[in-house]
Amino acid sequence: MSNENNGDEILAIMSMIILSICWISLDSNDSIVLKSLVSVILVFITILLFSRDSSLSVVALFIIGICLRFHYISFVNFDDVPYGDAQIDLFMTNVLLENEQITFIKHEIYDDRLLYYSSWPLSQICVVMFASISGLDNLTSTHSMQLFSYLACFLLAYHVFFNLGRLILNGSKKNLRWALLLFIALPELNYWQGEYVRLNLGLLSSYFAIFSLTLMLSPKFRLQSSILLVLSCVMLGFSHNLTTAISVLGFFLAFLILLGISMKEKSLKDESTKTFIKMLGNNLTLLSIVGIIWWSLVGEVLFPKIQGVIGRYSSILIEGFSLTHDPRIPTPPELSPLWAKFLLYGRDLLLLPTTAIGFLMLSKENLGHSKLPFNFVFSFSMAYFLVFALLFLWAEPFRVLTYASPFMAICFANFFSSERIWDDSGTSKFSRKTILTIILVAAFLSPNAHTHSPMYFYNDDLNKTEYGLPGENSRYAILFAVENSAPNSTISSDHPDYSIHPVSPKDIDRFFSVVTDVNEDSFGKVVYSPTTEIILLVKGGNLFQLQSAQSTNSSFLEFTEVSQDRIIDVLTSNANLVYNQGDGVSIWTIPS
Repeated sequence: MSNENNGDEILAIMSMIILSICWISLDSNDSIVLKSLVSVILVFITILLFSRDSSLSVVALFIIGICLRFHYISFVNFDDVPYGDAQIDLFMTNVLLENEQITFIKHEIYDDRLLYYSSWPLSQICVVMFASISGLDNLTSTHSMQLFSYLACFLLAYHVFFNLGRLILNGSKKNLRWALLLFIALPELNYWQGEYVRLNLGLLSSYFAIFSLTLMLSPKFRLQSSILLVLSCVMLGFSHNLTTAISVLGFFLAFLILLGISMKEKSLKDESTKTFIKMLGNNLTLLSIVGIIWWSLVGEVLFPKIQGVIGRYSSILIEGFSLTHDPRIPTPPELSPLWAKFLLYGRDLLLLPTTAIGFLMLSKENLGHSKLPFNFVFSFSMAYFLVFALLFLWAEPFRVLTYASPFMAICFANFFSSERIWDDSGTSKFSRKTILTIILVAAFLSPNAHTHSPMYFYNDDLNKTEYGLPGENSRYAILFAVENSAPNSTISSDHPDYSIHPVSPKDIDRFFSVVTDVNEDSFGKVVYSPTTEIILLVKGGNLFQLQSAQSTNSSFLEFTEVSQDRIIDVLTSNANLVYNQGDGVSIWTIPS
């Protein structure tokens, strides 16, 4: 009977592999209904394996994670990379390949954002190395490195959860499965692992560091873990600016909390605890030195950032706190249908509060008992919570959840595997199946952002250009504009992030943003005044700028519709249309 079950489970996994390949192969030209149907079957098989307590449910979660991470890329048939960050990173990869050296770039179009991207080139170096070895182009190599990064992070997560689950929880496979569920379904992880960017490699380095620390909990692996920890800290320092800063702050706070707990519990006399704290402090020092030196040397980044943080908190103290944006949502919530929102918020209510309850339960059971593994989890959990609270008053606090996810997963697993809450009754089993279903379905609905579920993913009739995506033939239009204009002419684009990545790095100085030319007059009306010789529209004038909408005190869709119409009206009256591919793609010239 057992062999029969094993055979069924292997067959189920083979079916999932085939279905996931089918799912990833379906793009925006295929039926949404078909992709949704495949999604439902993948979720159903995963739930079935969970209900059987199958060890292969880990494999099922891994497959689901691949689908979620490649949702957008499959939508565009692997011909593009998502969002602005990935597009700039791909451009910097092209710069590295063309110049055959690391090049630091400053450009006013991004308020020196290009300097941040070029100054932490480790992810770009990895792509170029992979492309050189494999013979693949940069775009394909970028997709390949994204897959490798997810695979490596999943394996590290597996071992972290296994080690911590064995030491803190009862070590059952149930705990491991629920921990991995949070890893693949947490929206912040989906968002950042859904594109190959500097933070993606920073996250991998962070997991590498946590994995090294969990190994250090066992005395027999002390030497190996020390070497790995040093390597991971060096990787962290060179991977991503914000990852370095958050890691330094998180490690520092965790070190202080762990030291305080150990002193209070008088466990510093224990050789294992003393060695662990010492190694954590040594590597914190190493990470801080590497981070500060690199931040200081590569482009006038460190001190302006510090000034910005100090300025933000000074204004809060003087003028009072006012939150001008929702720190939870990086993209406009209006792009999500109402039915999707209910599921997305439901998922968040299942993930975050249960994690918090699991943390409290774990703390009640273990705090004050001089257990180093628990004290380690407790210290880092509290440290990242403090970092989250600190950034909440500044910007993008939910990014911190990506780095806190290993510890969140342990707490999440503790809640769903607790015998005090769940028993073997039919009600408990049904409840957990329901929760699992909601989490997985919601994850499929929102793989590309925190609480954002784009309508064009679920409606075949919508023109994606109207919702912030470039037209199908935009890349050809971009190259056409560059190749058929004077080398010294200037070009404004309604999507500069996207517009620069297919062109040669030598043309970067020609590009500017249409957004900088759109503002508001004294009567609250949108005003567009083109300042360059060539206007390149790849999204039909759709700005996709949430900040601009907020500055005009209007909803996103209202603002984009007004600005879109205003841009077209001004160009129709004052410019010459020289290229019109349709689907929002057009090129205009301003008469001299």
